[in-house]
Amino acid sequence: MYEFLTYRKIDEDDAPMLMAWRSAPHVASHMLTQIVPDLDQQRKWIRTCNARCDYAHRIIQIEGHDVGYCSITVTDESVGQLGVYIGDLSTPRQLSIYNFLGTTNQALFTMGLKKLVNQVMRSNARTVKLQAFNGYLPAEAPDITGSASPGGAADVLWVELTRERWHEFRKRFGYDKDWDGNPTGLSQPTAGIHL
Repeated sequence: MYEFLTYRKIDEDDAPMLMAWRSAPHVASHMLTQIVPDLDQQRKWIRTCNARCDYAHRIIQIEGHDVGYCSITVTDESVGQLGVYIGDLSTPRQLSIYNFLGTTNQALFTMGLKKLVNQVMRSNARTVKLQAFNGYLPAEAPDITGSASPGGAADVLWVELTRERWHEFRKRFGYDKDWDGNPTGLSQPTAGIHL
């Protein structure tokens, strides 16, 4: 049913594409941080991310075409945060809305995280709506000082999704695979956070 959706590993040759996507107005305007448009820095960032044990990322592919980026950041031993964007504006929306499936399965089952806690800019109406579509529930903001949000802390909506909730909620999509196409579930042995 979701044969159109795959994920591939990222290497330094992806730097120009990722930088173009990440700095495009339709992506950058909804991000909590901005990047410096420097290919050498982008390549270094990719190398650094690929070496981290608390971070994983992939290129999202739809029908074999690179269309977006997804990441999982482990914020403590059992909680993570997802980052996802579609960089290619020609990607059919009716397909791109499912980009979260493999990433959520990867985080909550393959990596064994117990919960995902994401922050979304309230001004990003489409993503706010998609969080509910994906099964997320409103969450209280963690106790942090300052805000990286361009609109300030008031512009950030916090949402969360537990492993148990996702296990039941994902049945509506009929998709249980992780980034590598492996089946996932509550009883599967986890790879842990060491990526």
